[in-house]
Amino acid sequence: MAPTPIPLPRHICDALGLSQNEVAFREGSATIVLPTKEAAFLNPVQEFNRDLSVAALRAWGQIRNEEKRKRFEAGLAKRIEKKKAQALRKRQAKSNGDHNDTEAKRRKVEGEGESASAVPVQEGESSGTTENAEGSTTVNGTTPYSEVYRDFKFTVLEALSATGLRSIRYAREVPNIRQVMANDLSTTAVEAMKRNVALNFPAGKPIEKWQPPLLEMEDGKVKKPQKIDEDTIAEIENGISASAKAVESMTESASSSKAEANTTTPAASTSIHQDCNIRINEADAISLMYAHRDDKHKFDVVDLDPYGSAAIFLDGAVQCIADGGLLCVTCTDSAVLAGTSHPEKCFSAYGGVTTKTEYSHEFALRLVLHAIATSAARYGRHIEPLLSLSIDFYVRVFVRVQTRPVEVKRLASKMGAVFTCTGCQSHSALPFGRHHENNETRSGQILDKFQPGAGPTIGSACDQCGSRYHTAGPMWLGQLHDKNFCQEVLSIVRGEPEKFATRARINGMVGTASEELGTEALFFFTPSRLSSFFRCSSPPMLPIVSALLHAGFQVSRSHCQPGSLKTTATRAQIYALWREWIKRNPVKMEGISTTSPAYRLLTRQETEAEASTAIQWNLEEHPGAKDVIDGSESSKGTRYQANPLPNWGPGTAARTTKAAK
Repeated sequence: MAPTPIPLPRHICDALGLSQNEVAFREGSATIVLPTKEAAFLNPVQEFNRDLSVAALRAWGQIRNEEKRKRFEAGLAKRIEKKKAQALRKRQAKSNGDHNDTEAKRRKVEGEGESASAVPVQEGESSGTTENAEGSTTVNGTTPYSEVYRDFKFTVLEALSATGLRSIRYAREVPNIRQVMANDLSTTAVEAMKRNVALNFPAGKPIEKWQPPLLEMEDGKVKKPQKIDEDTIAEIENGISASAKAVESMTESASSSKAEANTTTPAASTSIHQDCNIRINEADAISLMYAHRDDKHKFDVVDLDPYGSAAIFLDGAVQCIADGGLLCVTCTDSAVLAGTSHPEKCFSAYGGVTTKTEYSHEFALRLVLHAIATSAARYGRHIEPLLSLSIDFYVRVFVRVQTRPVEVKRLASKMGAVFTCTGCQSHSALPFGRHHENNETRSGQILDKFQPGAGPTIGSACDQCGSRYHTAGPMWLGQLHDKNFCQEVLSIVRGEPEKFATRARINGMVGTASEELGTEALFFFTPSRLSSFFRCSSPPMLPIVSALLHAGFQVSRSHCQPGSLKTTATRAQIYALWREWIKRNPVKMEGISTTSPAYRLLTRQETEAEASTAIQWNLEEHPGAKDVIDGSESSKGTRYQANPLPNWGPGTAARTTKAAK
């Protein structure tokens, strides 16, 4: 459950210039005024989303900075080697010149040649440029500016900012940000952003020193109000009044500004510090992103968190993001992505359809990644998923976008359709393409060979229960997470836990994602759901995991659903394991129809090939089973979220208003 936002005391709200019907609250390092539904949309439940995004931006920034540092150092090493070679040639030329001058003088004395007019270079002369022991040059004892690495500074676009809370947190909590552009189409939302940015970056005080009063927290809840003395209150009031006077002096109609401030909001609430790195913009998000497609104006990070689907923004986003940049996408239309009521809407928005399965939320993630990848591929760009999470009522993905035409050619092998049985939910994935490295060329050069995908290896009916198949996709069949990126996020959160109120859930969910099996096990199953297909009692988790591990298969949990398991074993092998369980815990066959999928699953006989690879029901506990079930040390925390509030969900969208022309 996301912690309840920390409300500020009434006297602090008064000092900040809030009217009696307004409320301010804190999240992370940001303080904002709670807007009305008509002004801008804010869902406090998504504090986990914003905490995770801050950690993800910091992790990506560190990785990107290290990549640039290595490239800089490699280039510097080449330049040093080049300078060493040049210096060596100069010394050799100088030595040859000195030898020639000496020979000319000897000949002149002996009358053997023409008089030498050249003057030899005197030892000890210097032009001010020297070479150190490592071969790099210094000018007057100072290293040239071009040979000093500067940390990577990046720009961020929050295309749909609403209250500006996320942009404020980025600006305050993520290092090395050059500028955050907070954009929204609604005039009322832009006005709310200006006020909230001014609360966090007031003109009257230095940015790094201004912090609103905090309340004490304990396990994500308000413990007790912090004691705030009169001096603190006076300091806040004086700072605001000083800012107000500065604004009034620059305003042409000071009297009207005073009158408006007395009735609504004081002038200080719209006075922003000149060094604030947040730029507030009012524009259509799609038009704004298309206007930044030029390489000089691209953003390093683009964050899309709309109300509903982000599909219409993807084409502009993949074009306006810099090479190697980070794209953060939220889609809250889970009823479309993970449900079966609107297949036509899912296809029109994301280019694929889903089916009714227990792993439909993983379908949702893969459909969103498919939409992003195909949008990027049109422009010769390739995506690399760093972290893809199904959270509460929405999905959140973090992907890197890079210009790599070779990787775009491999995209067909990472896309495909998935055939899912309507009776027992066994599945078969069909990639649209195949590629392999071909080193049998005449020159011996390793080249990629691309071929169409192979035809279906399944029949018209499921070989396990005889039911028909439903088709889902096209969808992304590649990796969902990058383990190194996940570990970087976890290290940041654990290094500064006080900055992340939802740290327990980040540790649990991101830790689980980092241990999740990848392309070798596309989808998960839950023992309770699988047992319902057999009409039997559900076996305990520990012997299931132990049996799979003893048989040599890999096993992990899935972050999408509690009680879920991913494994490299096939569905046929898992079903054979269940039949072994049923031999020890018989099922009453009297109430099961002979034409039902359950009857076919219970009475199916394994082939010789299946029997040779059958998993034995092993009661001996495997040493790694508990780590799979309970999670290793890297995944300790809240792994799965329960609905925290009644009528819990995405909420109601704000009304979009434009200023009258």
